[in-house]
Amino acid sequence: MNMKSRPLFLILLSAGLLWSSSLVALAEDLPTSPTQSTWTDAEVEALVQRLVLDHASHTAAKGSVADEQEIALLTQLAQKDAELRKKIAALTNESKQRQALEGELTRLSAERWALVKQLAERNLPYSVNLEQYRRQMASLARSPDPRKRAALQAYADGDRLNAFDALVMIQEAETRAVAAGWRELATLAEDMKDRGEKSTLQVIAVWERAQALDATDSWGWLRLGNLYMEVGDLSKARASYARMLSTATWDGERVVALIGIGDAAKEAGDLPGARKAYDESLTLSRALLDQNPQSADVRRAV
Repeated sequence: MNMKSRPLFLILLSAGLLWSSSLVALAEDLPTSPTQSTWTDAEVEALVQRLVLDHASHTAAKGSVADEQEIALLTQLAQKDAELRKKIAALTNESKQRQALEGELTRLSAERWALVKQLAERNLPYSVNLEQYRRQMASLARSPDPRKRAALQAYADGDRLNAFDALVMIQEAETRAVAAGWRELATLAEDMKDRGEKSTLQVIAVWERAQALDATDSWGWLRLGNLYMEVGDLSKARASYARMLSTATWDGERVVALIGIGDAAKEAGDLPGARKAYDESLTLSRALLDQNPQSADVRRAV
């Protein structure tokens, strides 16, 4: 199991996220982007769906999730989606032309979801990554602050840098810092990093802020540990995985924390420390398998 797959394994174990049904729900009833200041629940959900689908297409093209033909199709469909939305936005009132374009957009979205669902069904880490992204975006989009939805809409429209800066300013202006809000921003920052729009150090800064506000969030310590590993700061990586271990609420999280500690120790040349952490992780994994003998995910962990 490589380092990129381990955080996804944590989400899978800690939340039991097998989300093919979520994909089906997201793919249904896709209204167009709202233009009015008051958003309905359907319009908020449509924004979340759009963000998830865009993220799904982008991450599939980056990794080994899709083959060349699928990547080409994903790219083509995403470009067509953007073109349709521009045409719809240019129409200021309801018309037969607008209705036709919206119908075409709905059919196009369904085609994109069908392809993403196929990829998710055959690649568990990919599907879990999308579910985690969906959860964070849904939380952000449903904020009672309409400015956040407006900024998120701008992010979906492609103005990611300004939208992200606006969200940071909104967060900083709040009278009381909310750690969950910074985790949402950190999730977006990682998405931007994958697109080459933010550096790993910039993402680390956002996650550090989130964890400073809520040190009990084990997921945040895992993200920080992985990011520290990326920049070669093995001491901070090991410390972050250790914090994850201390804040873990069940053995599935502890398994991944111990793997992280082992990896950081191995990279630092501490082979006895690495072996100790790996052995402890294996022991816990076997115990989980005894409790869940039918679980293919736990068998994979072992």
